[in-house]
Amino acid sequence: MDIKILHSKTIETALEMLTDISWDALTMEALAAQVSLTPIQLYTLFPTRCDLLKGIVQFLDEKMISLYQESTEDLSLQEKLFDIIMCRFEALESYKKALKNIFLTVWRDPISFPSGIFSGLHSMRLILETVGVPVDGIKGGLNIKILSFFYLYTLKIWFEDETQDMAKTLAQVDQGLKNIIDFINM
Repeated sequence: MDIKILHSKTIETALEMLTDISWDALTMEALAAQVSLTPIQLYTLFPTRCDLLKGIVQFLDEKMISLYQESTEDLSLQEKLFDIIMCRFEALESYKKALKNIFLTVWRDPISFPSGIFSGLHSMRLILETVGVPVDGIKGGLNIKILSFFYLYTLKIWFEDETQDMAKTLAQVDQGLKNIIDFINM
């Protein structure tokens, strides 16, 4: 089997398993068995749970980017950010329960938690880079942190949003971007 397909299948299986269990209950041995791999074969794909967490975040980043169609028309920075962030939530939607289980329990894992933070910061950097916002230097680092705080708050709203059209999330993204756009656009 192609390594990229196996990589994706393993991540999707992990997310499926995480629908019913917390991050700290997921073992690499159980994941390997579920994907019909030996622990050694799984180890070559994801040597640690941190690598699996990074893989999940990258998998979701790729889904977000594939949904985001950079427009040729002139959109404001706020409109571009709105579009890409809503693409992210659209990409996350089918994994909502699993992601909530990860989010609520990963902080208890002193090894995985820092990895999750760095992967999340990388995702925010990717979002900003994709829409043309500077991400280097002091200003770039500040942009990433501003978007990260906004995103974490919005993620909490999204986890609670039971509407089919993500109306509460959409409203939060719209209002939140209005609040932070001047800081990012400086």
